[in-house]
Amino acid sequence: MTFASNAWALLKDTVTSFIDDNALSRGASIAYYTLFSIAPVLLIIVAIAGLVFGWIKARGGLAAMAEHNRAKAAVLYDYLEQSTLYSNPVARADRSLMNVPFRLKDEALDDAFLKGAQARGMAQLKGHRSVGGMRASIYNAMPIEGVQALVAYMKEFEAQHV
Repeated sequence: MTFASNAWALLKDTVTSFIDDNALSRGASIAYYTLFSIAPVLLIIVAIAGLVFGWIKARGGLAAMAEHNRAKAAVLYDYLEQSTLYSNPVARADRSLMNVPFRLKDEALDDAFLKGAQARGMAQLKGHRSVGGMRASIYNAMPIEGVQALVAYMKEFEAQHV
């Protein structure tokens, strides 16, 4: 069975209770999509969603993922709270578990910080162009070791510049 056939079977089993069975005829769908030379994107999305849901389940489910994300954010926020070089502009009650913005006390150090991070394999730390500063995106797939590596670099950079 091909990837497309597996995805189609998953999709059909998932939504048949909501859609007329004739609308999900594989032949009709292929004819429709072939007519416009467009890949059956919905099938791909459903297949990818299935992989993501399986990945989450393998890591203990949503509750375990939430706890993992809280732990990652705590590592970074706790360091930012005690730092003399970095600050976090977001009120504690409004902080995100996924995007952690921070600023260096001296904006003149921003480029040096980003270059050092890049040299250590840490990319995309530059904040949004309208806000500035830095932003660490620590979404679900980021392991806690990645956050720990960022904090270790931040400590090293702080020791050199304070």
